[in-house]
Amino acid sequence: MSSNFEAADSSLGFYFQSGFSLVLLSRSSDEAVVSVETTDDVQLHEGTTPVLAQLKHSTGKPPALNEKNDGLWKTIGNWISISDWHKYLFMFVTCADLADGCELSSLLEKTPDRNVDSALACLLAEAKRVIETPTVAEAEKLKDVTGYDYKIRRPACQAFLDLSEKKRKLFVRRLTLVPSSFNAGDIKEQLLKAFLHTEPRRNRAEIGERIIEWWDRRVARALLEKSPREISKSELLERLAEIRVVVLGHGLSDVYGDRGPKDLSAEMGGNMERQIQLVNGGNYRIERAARERWRARNNRKHWMDESLAFADELKEYNKVLIEEWRDRHAPMAHDVSELDSTDQESRGLELLDWSHKSAYTEVPSFKPGLNVPSLVRGTYQQLAEELLVGWHPDYLNLCTETEAGMRWHDDNEC
Repeated sequence: MSSNFEAADSSLGFYFQSGFSLVLLSRSSDEAVVSVETTDDVQLHEGTTPVLAQLKHSTGKPPALNEKNDGLWKTIGNWISISDWHKYLFMFVTCADLADGCELSSLLEKTPDRNVDSALACLLAEAKRVIETPTVAEAEKLKDVTGYDYKIRRPACQAFLDLSEKKRKLFVRRLTLVPSSFNAGDIKEQLLKAFLHTEPRRNRAEIGERIIEWWDRRVARALLEKSPREISKSELLERLAEIRVVVLGHGLSDVYGDRGPKDLSAEMGGNMERQIQLVNGGNYRIERAARERWRARNNRKHWMDESLAFADELKEYNKVLIEEWRDRHAPMAHDVSELDSTDQESRGLELLDWSHKSAYTEVPSFKPGLNVPSLVRGTYQQLAEELLVGWHPDYLNLCTETEAGMRWHDDNEC
C-alpha cells in the first residue's frame, strides 16, 4: 500500500502530464496535435515525425541528470523496444538540472544535424561499464560499496549495446534532453508566458485558469474514451476564443467615458471640424466631436496596451462602423441629389447627430455586452477626419475643394 506522499507524487505526476501536454501544444504550430498516455506520457504530432515525451516530475530538488541516471536508461530501454522507434523523435523531460560538465549537453538541442558524438560516446561508455559488471550478484555487492543498483540500468544498457553502431547513432540523434523543466506548480505561469501574453493583463489569470480547467476535463474524457484521444491546436484555439468572449466581453470598460482633455483646442480643426461646418453644425457640435474623439482614442489605446490582439479587432470594428454609416449616407445622398443646398445640409446634419445620439445603440457592439458610447461616437469623428465617412451628401468633393482652396490661399498669401 502506497503512502500518502507516494499517492500525492503519483497524482501530481499525472497532473503534470496533462499540464505539460497543454504547454507543449500551446508552444507548437497551428497544425500540432497532442495526446496523453498513448505511446508515451505525451505524444506530439507536428510535422512529419511524431515526438514521444517521457516526463520525470519532481517538486523538490532532484539529483542532477547525467549518464548514470536510472530513469534515463529505463526510458532509453523502453524507446528502443518500440519496433518502429526509427519513426519517432524522443524527448526526455526532467525537473533535474543537467550535471555540470556532463557530455550529454549535446542532446539539448532538437536540431536534426547536430553533432551528438560526445553524447553517444558517453552513453556507450556507461552502457559498457554497467554490462561489464559480470553478474547481478556482484553488481548488488557493488551496491553495498557504491550505492548504485545496476538492475534497473542493465537491460537498457544491453539493448543499447545490441544496436548496430549505425542504429545507435541514429537513435541518439533522435534523442533530446529537456532538463530543468518547470513542475506541476508552474503550469499556469508557463501557459501565460507561452500562449496568453497577448491577452489583457488583468484577464490573463482568469483566462489561464479557465483554459486549464477545460483542458483537464478534455484530457480526462480522452482517457475515458468519451472524446477523441488526440487534441489539436485548432481545438485549443477555438476554446480560447470562446473563453475570451466570455471573459473579455465583460472585462472591458469605458475608462475615459467621463473624462475630457484640459484643453480641447488641440483636438479641433482638420477634416473633422470642416465636415461639421459643411452641414452647419455649429461650434457646440464641433466641441462635442473633439471631446468624443479624445475619449475614443484614449479608450482604444488603453485596451491595446492591455492586449495587442485588440489592435486588429478594432481595425475590423472600424469596417463595421463604416458599413453602418454607408447604409445611411448613400441612400440619403441619392434622395437629396435634386434638393437645394440648405436641404442637403439639413439631411447631413441629421446624419451627424445620428452618429452621436443613436449610432451606439444601433450598430453592433465591439464586444458582446460592452456598451461604450464614446467608442462609436469618437471613432466616427476620427473616420470623418480621415474622410472615410462624412455627413454632407457631397462631403468628399467639398472637403477636397476646400482643402485645395486653402492650399491656394496659403500659396498666394505671401
